[in-house]
Amino acid sequence: MDLTEWNNFLEAYGGVDASKGTFSVFTEMQVEHGKLQGYIKPILNHLEIARWKQAHENPLKVIWETIVAGVAEILKNQPKDQIAARKPLSGDVSNPDAGIFATISNLLRNAYIQALFPSFEGYLGHDGTANGNITINHAP
Repeated sequence: MDLTEWNNFLEAYGGVDASKGTFSVFTEMQVEHGKLQGYIKPILNHLEIARWKQAHENPLKVIWETIVAGVAEILKNQPKDQIAARKPLSGDVSNPDAGIFATISNLLRNAYIQALFPSFEGYLGHDGTANGNITINHAP
């Protein structure tokens, strides 16, 4: 989706405007017996924060947008021009564990080691069960 179409939301919750960029999200989850396993992978491509257009009206806004744009540049995978993270989710559906350290690690991995692919990972098998070493323990 085009981020510029979300500028009202971005301004209200982040204090910034996007002059360019797209947002995609990929997620796979399994919920069984009140337990959740899966991930959510948000990806920002070609993000540009609008700066300087209101410099004469609100210099603090320009400073804030410059900081946000600088952080975005630091966290961006330069060859792919993307900011992405993979956030693992697990646990009880009423209070899932969001794996903050894994999320930060994935954000930095995307920026400096290997870009995350903008696609589903095949986390769930053809029969809808989790693949790999992921297991869900059921209460008796």
